[in-house]
Amino acid sequence: MGQVLRAATIDNVAKQAGVAKATVSRAMRGSPGIAKTTRERVLRAARDLNYRPSLTRQTRGRTRTGQVGFLAISELPPRMEGQLGGSYLDAILHGCLTYAEQAETSVVICRMSFEQVEKGEWPTALRRGQLDGVVLRGWWQQQVSSWLKENKVPCVLVDCDQYVSSLPQVQIENIQAMDSLVDYLTESGSKRFVTITGDMEHLNAQERLAGLQMALVRRGLTLPPDQIAVERGFDEASGQRGVQTLLSRNVGFDTLVCQNDLIAYGALQALKQAGLVVPDQVRLTGFDNMDVGHRFDVPIITVDPQPATLGREGVKLLLQTIEGDSLQPVHLRLPAKLVVRT
Repeated sequence: MGQVLRAATIDNVAKQAGVAKATVSRAMRGSPGIAKTTRERVLRAARDLNYRPSLTRQTRGRTRTGQVGFLAISELPPRMEGQLGGSYLDAILHGCLTYAEQAETSVVICRMSFEQVEKGEWPTALRRGQLDGVVLRGWWQQQVSSWLKENKVPCVLVDCDQYVSSLPQVQIENIQAMDSLVDYLTESGSKRFVTITGDMEHLNAQERLAGLQMALVRRGLTLPPDQIAVERGFDEASGQRGVQTLLSRNVGFDTLVCQNDLIAYGALQALKQAGLVVPDQVRLTGFDNMDVGHRFDVPIITVDPQPATLGREGVKLLLQTIEGDSLQPVHLRLPAKLVVRT
């Protein structure tokens, strides 16, 4: 008879790596506070022994499935890979998936419209209790808050529409980003600014407008109300409408700051239709460093919020929350980088 091979256990891995079982557990799920060399030694031992953590495990008295959800909530279906501007959400997802894989966790992607939220049509994975927690990106609504609280599902907000003090959250450092943008523009000659906002109910729109105003004031410039086109969305149509609004007010400007690249793309078309040349007559800026950049036939300036990092830090915070490593909600602000396209 052949020898019966027994599956490796966490005790085997701990013994081979020369660490405690708790250290193996923390290293396998990517928890912080473990030295890089120790983590590598544990992972190497796990590979050598062909050790695989159980799909379900007990943590603080609750059974875990090893799955987390990425929940995107929006009024309209979010743009995904292959669609104009879809690279942004795709990059956030990539960051989530990459970190989750390192932590031996899988990610279930869920989407909900406002209508589905209002009707309580929750994704199957949530209804069946298959998820240890959720990374939520998009619009935070009271129905979602109540459902997660009732079902005791941990949640981390990423790039969300509002600040929620009771939950861990990862957001873009919009104030810093706009200051860097204005610094570059004013140093290179911009003097008369106008802007097109996104939906002002969204935290990003509020902070980007405030950041732009603050940055201009610090440099002796102003942004009166008639130089601000307040829009309803973050798409090309918003950019087209915004330019039409600004031109109808007869305000002179040499720089148009748009709150994302899709708005800037629509604005470019409207500026051309009005006979304005970019960048000779009007300098145009966007935000988010989306894949629309190659569609611009003129150079624009944008800001890269590093969406993959947003996703990675979101999953990292979620796993810490699930395991009880974070006693208080952590609120992270991640820096963005100026991108000057030529």
